[in-house]
Amino acid sequence: RRASVLLHETYHLRSLVMKQNRPEHVACPIPFLDGEGRDIISVINGKKLAGSLSCDRGGEDAYGRDYVFFMNLALSSSCSQEEKSQALSWAEKSIARILDEEARAILREDVRPPSN
Repeated sequence: RRASVLLHETYHLRSLVMKQNRPEHVACPIPFLDGEGRDIISVINGKKLAGSLSCDRGGEDAYGRDYVFFMNLALSSSCSQEEKSQALSWAEKSIARILDEEARAILREDVRPPSN
């Protein structure tokens, strides 16, 4: 998880340095609920994310990169089952913060387990 914070924040820094004018984050919808109708809560401060500047518009932004990072760990042959499970959980938390449904679908299609 710590490495992902560095990657996430580095993406923001790179955007500033490259003068890409990409937004830091955008407001999460109100209400902002998970698939079971529960409020999505910050793992950092325990507060509801609804209305906060904690989401991204598309998959090319920081949370899209987080999703790819965690899914690669979840699919890795060098991680334990516990590590894979934790990575999958973080991947789902990351992709939930991407507001564009089509972008989420593309990410899920691009980063998935190989079919046998």
